[in-house]
Amino acid sequence: MHPNSVSQARTVLRRALAQLGCDGEVISDAVLAASELVANATEHAGGRTS
Repeated sequence: MHPNSVSQARTVLRRALAQLGCDGEVISDAVLAASELVANATEHAGGRTS
């Protein structure tokens, strides 16, 4: 995973939700949830096996 991928995903999500008319609290909650999901996936995902 590229180091900027998580940041870019948060930015895209934030912009998309804003365009849909979501309020700031909803956007903040969604961005936090997405960040947690990515962090957990990164931490617990199995690596490549040879």
